[in-house]
Amino acid sequence: MSRPLAALAALLLAAGCRSATAPAAGPGEIALEVETPLVLGETRRIAGTDWRVTFTAVPEFSLCPPLAMCIWAGTATARFTLATGAADTVVTFALPAATPPTVQWRGLRLALVDLQAAPDTTVAGRLISPNYRARLLAHRD
Repeated sequence: MSRPLAALAALLLAAGCRSATAPAAGPGEIALEVETPLVLGETRRIAGTDWRVTFTAVPEFSLCPPLAMCIWAGTATARFTLATGAADTVVTFALPAATPPTVQWRGLRLALVDLQAAPDTTVAGRLISPNYRARLLAHRD
């Protein structure tokens, strides 16, 4: 088998294995095993379920900005609402942490991989100050 053909076969095999283990995520969904960005106030459905995750609040944020030199790393908390249609669960992640803060919920593990504050932004005529952005990672237990 030629080298380019072997590489293509390996790529197709890997893609086939990936789709068999995790449902494909559509627009506005959180895919399993893939870091997913959310902005404050955004709701996304977890792929393959009817469960929703909403990034609801950042009660505390004093983290050192990226590329800045700080004496202290700072701290932050981010709050999310996890909803199944029948009941809502509110979870709060605290940073900094040695490993990404994680919560177990209905057979899933959700981890807050990153939390950042972007400059003030206007969305649909509404000022969001600051515009917080989080990245979540979802795994099946």
